[in-house]
Amino acid sequence: MPYFTFRFAGLITTFAFFAYSNWKVSVNQAYAGYYNAMGDFHLSQDSVSLAEGYYQRSVFLATRNYHAHYGLAQFLGARGEYEKEKQEYTRLVDGRPLDLAYLNLSQLDASDNSFPSSALVLKHGLAASAVLVLLAFAISDMRNAALAYLGLNPAKPAVEFEIRLPKAALTTAADTQVELLTDRNQKLAKVQEALA
Repeated sequence: MPYFTFRFAGLITTFAFFAYSNWKVSVNQAYAGYYNAMGDFHLSQDSVSLAEGYYQRSVFLATRNYHAHYGLAQFLGARGEYEKEKQEYTRLVDGRPLDLAYLNLSQLDASDNSFPSSALVLKHGLAASAVLVLLAFAISDMRNAALAYLGLNPAKPAVEFEIRLPKAALTTAADTQVELLTDRNQKLAKVQEALA
């Protein structure tokens, strides 16, 4: 195995960075994912109380856990505990603003006849979505500008295909040939035309 010492040193360095950083967060998120999966499994088996318990464990380990908060909000809404459901959706919106959380929170506000609050939540959701779209556009634009600066994203492709018919036989389509033209082949063709 070539370069074993380099690979082993890389492995040691990776573990050193992992140990130096806040490694408990990564471990807790892995456990939270496991508890989410167990909650989904028990929900599919109609064991609602077990599923809710697993989602609560998942929220305990990873507080910004969208899946678990959303599942708990659904359980609370099914039981009729609308204030607690509203709190879960508010935690979702505060932690990781996604569209379903905004829509459900707005729907809860509208069902409480709090239409100004519902409209405000929708405006915040629309603003968050607009910011995410603008951020994605800026990232894409910066990527294209960097590639163009490095010459990796040329305006014209380096390889072009051209179909040429032989000059002697232009009558049949079977005589066509496809040539792969690059810059070098184009220069050779110009030299051959100049010589002929």
